[in-house]
Amino acid sequence: MMVINHVVHNGGLYKRPFNEDFEETPMLVAVLTYVGYGVLTLFGYLRDFMRQWKIEKCQNATEREEQKVLCAVG
Repeated sequence: MMVINHVVHNGGLYKRPFNEDFEETPMLVAVLTYVGYGVLTLFGYLRDFMRQWKIEKCQNATEREEQKVLCAVG
């Protein structure tokens, strides 16, 4: 396991340097993250294609009539 040290000198606000330690990201986690983003992107393109060819109805966030509330000023 490789540990990367990062030291920041913050302009004299504090006398001691600020040390951060980061572990190296495992390759499996990095690959699965990129694959997940790729799958989400493909589903987005598929949904856009289905809307363009009128296969999927465009379901916007709208209220149904029974959900609307009438406000009366008294």
